[in-house]
Amino acid sequence: MNGKMTSILASGLAALLVGGVAAAETTPPVQLAAEQPDDGAITEKVKAAIAEDAALAGADISVETVQGKVRLDGYVGNAGDIQKATALAFSVSGVKKVENNLKAM
Repeated sequence: MNGKMTSILASGLAALLVGGVAAAETTPPVQLAAEQPDDGAITEKVKAAIAEDAALAGADISVETVQGKVRLDGYVGNAGDIQKATALAFSVSGVKKVENNLKAM
């Protein structure tokens, strides 16, 4: 091969490599199923944690989870119970955020 042909091939190869790297960098990472939170399991664990707490066991609390974000709705006895429910929800593995809409009666 002559020098000009080698230079053109090297430039083309470099462009392909750089383009491939750029494309790889802009592609969002794919999460494996094992890494994604199981919203149903998180909801059940939060409900169980609330049910096991003596102060919250009889409270009217609804729990919903979407992509690891837990929403608490309902009524509890006092402001301390609102904070306790938040802490219990955060204690469950996989919980990323807690939106607490509980109201004290």
